Amino acid sequence: MSAIGNRQYFVIKPINSSPDGFGHNSGLSQIKFSLSNQNKVVESLRLVGEFYSYNGAGAHIGKANGVAGAAVYDYNTPRKAGLNGMFSTITISSKTQGRVIERVNNIHRLASTVNTSLNSQEDMDCDIMGWAVNNQKVAERLGLIGQPFMLNLPMGLLNSGSDVLDLSNNGFAGLNITLSMNTDSTIYGGTDANTNKPYAVVKQVSLVGVWRNVDSDSKGRVIPFNTYSSYFNVLNSSNESVSTTLGLSNVTGMFANFLATSNSSSYTAECDDLTQLDNLNRVTFGKGGKLRPNSYRVRPVPSVDNQGTSNQVLRQYNASLKPFNDIRHSNVNLQSTISDTNGENSGVGVRYTTTGGSGESFQNSVFQVTLESDLGTSSNVPTGMYSFFVNQNVVGVRGGQVAVES
Repeated sequence: MSAIGNRQYFVIKPINSSPDGFGHNSGLSQIKFSLSNQNKVVESLRLVGEFYSYNGAGAHIGKANGVAGAAVYDYNTPRKAGLNGMFSTITISSKTQGRVIERVNNIHRLASTVNTSLNSQEDMDCDIMGWAVNNQKVAERLGLIGQPFMLNLPMGLLNSGSDVLDLSNNGFAGLNITLSMNTDSTIYGGTDANTNKPYAVVKQVSLVGVWRNVDSDSKGRVIPFNTYSSYFNVLNSSNESVSTTLGLSNVTGMFANFLATSNSSSYTAECDDLTQLDNLNRVTFGKGGKLRPNSYRVRPVPSVDNQGTSNQVLRQYNASLKPFNDIRHSNVNLQSTISDTNGENSGVGVRYTTTGGSGESFQNSVFQVTLESDLGTSSNVPTGMYSFFVNQNVVGVRGGQVAVES
């Protein structure tokens, strides 16, 4: 790849665009984009559109829309995940081969941890998530019917640097991006939501960003990029051990959050709730039957309080995403609070490299985690454990031929 220059803004519309918008109620719950083979490298990429809330009778109404003079209902959209919580799965695949390069499930659970781990309370209040109407007064001031949004999609490939998304014959020779929407009962939560059964419709959707021209010599490249690998397990006891065969060769971190399975798609609960992990006693991480990377059982020292898991456990949870010293400011998790969500942003996690270098190989070893807590004894059981592994992948590309090495 050579010849940098001529940066341009671009707008790409979905290939399955519909005037009725996207959502389960409209009958079109997948948004599909195609980035064609051209001599461009994408430097930045965002999803933009307008988010509409409708009640069961089809009226666009609710706090999220701030309709002046109309009855207002408390339709809580994801407040920790932001509007990335609209999506259940995002898939990026090769345009020429159709081969999957990256697929992440449970986007709403991933985004809730990423947002609260890397941003401060002020960031969240000021809408770094791309969703500005979690607070009633804000919505009433805006007076909007249809909330505009701009989202940075939480995919490793899209956030690994300005030279990764090469659409030319030197690189991917085009990409397909598919966003699968969550059910409406996952997107919305709250008493009024349970009563009125609102549904979401997304309109005027586009990918926007900046790309630059490059020369194409068809020599091919090896492109490093980060990726999230997602797993789901169900916990049923107070002393639970989970083993996972990853097949990954360069894991830099792992994190997990928890939600009662009965709340995973329910109007009565918020899909991005992070309060489940109270009364954690110990967490142990292992590799192939041996403790790794900690040589001891990690305890929440000092003891936990009514705001959830704290201190050492929570610090490792945050550091799973990036080295702790590289987190630029105090974040929501360490403060254990976020406005209007009853505090607590809990989870477990671990980091396998403190320098930002090579990670841990699990190609021939099983990952293990043991939790001693009240997760299997409280009223909210069984409990879903949403695990995410941060892995440094490489992909070999030439003329649309793609080979991913995990």
